[in-house]
Amino acid sequence: MAASYCEPTVLWRLVRGRRVARAVVVPHPIATTLVVFLDDAVETVVDATDWTEVLEYAAASRGSLLEQGWTNVS
Repeated sequence: MAASYCEPTVLWRLVRGRRVARAVVVPHPIATTLVVFLDDAVETVVDATDWTEVLEYAAASRGSLLEQGWTNVS
């Protein structure tokens, strides 16, 4: 059986003043979960059977936050 990657991974981090946002993808054997946090509180949870949907949602969430004045963590 081929090994697979199944560790939570931070996709992006953004800041706005003292606030912090991040998206974490959590792969599972038959699904993938995306969790978007704002200031360590869960803002959104998305479950999907493949990575494409959660990656698209993560990109859209990041884009929306950037439009609201959030910036990338350097």
